[in-house]
Parts: sequence; C-alpha cells; structure tokens
Amino acid sequence: MDSGRSPEDGYRTDRSGEEPDPSRGADGAGGPARAPGAGQGAFDRWSDEALAPVLVGRSYAPTTAGPVVYLPVHRDGGLIGYLWASETEEASDFQPLLPPDTAGNAARGWWTMEHVRLRREGLTALEALRSCAGKVDDPQGGRVDADAPESRAASLEELRALARG
Repeated sequence: MDSGRSPEDGYRTDRSGEEPDPSRGADGAGGPARAPGAGQGAFDRWSDEALAPVLVGRSYAPTTAGPVVYLPVHRDGGLIGYLWASETEEASDFQPLLPPDTAGNAARGWWTMEHVRLRREGLTALEALRSCAGKVDDPQGGRVDADAPESRAASLEELRALARG
C-alpha cells in the first residue's frame, strides 16, 4: 500500500535503517512475502501499513495538503516532535524529530492511539490538538505544555523541515 510517505517523514517500517531487499522476501531470508504482522522480525507495528486496517474511520487522516497548526511535544526535558492538525481538514498526527529515534517512534504510536480516543469523543482534529495542551503528560507520548503557543506551517513539508532541524 502506498501511504504517500517517504522515509524522511519519520515513519520507519524497519528497525535496521537499511532499505529491505525485495528479492529476499519479507523476512529477509528469501521466503515469500507475508502480510503485515505475520511474524516479520522487521515489522513496525506503528507503520501506516500496520495501522491502516485498524484506524480507517477511527482516527484523523495522517496527511494534508494545506496549512497546519502545531504544538511542540517534550519528553524527559527535551523536544521529541510536534503534534499538528490541519486548519481545513480532519487530519492530525505526531511528527517526530528527524531522523526519528526510539523516543520519537514510541511517541508516534502513543499519539496515534490518543487520536483514536479523541476522535471517538467527537473532537475535530483542531479541537483534539488544542485539548492536549496542558492535559497530557505521558511517559511514552510526552507532554504539550499548557502555555505552548500555537505555531503555523504552510504545509506538512514545512513542518518536516523544522523537524529536521
């Protein structure tokens, strides 16, 4: 499935950082390709491919073509990424700092499930973003400070450039 994401988005589907060899099969040993979650050692359970069947209609869209509002997310005293929402669409996600590290990948998974919860409560993507400020402080997902000013990016590409530092 083409999720429209590149490895530079911060969403890795392998743990090694290397591109898989398609001729080697899903397990890297030359076996047949398997469905996501079918015992693959390098499968990332938080990848779009893994979450798509579970999240369709349950969370916000993970991409948008328009401008986004974003808030910084901190954990253990440091910035780990940005929580963002579209100003015009029902799209919202967590953008880890790039290149992604363990903290950013773990936080992305936590925020994905938090978005499922917020959508189930009936919040729009923008309402969900604003509801997180000062109310969430999770050891895995991090926190959005209550006094964090909302920032705006013209596109997700602009936010990803910021995440690259």
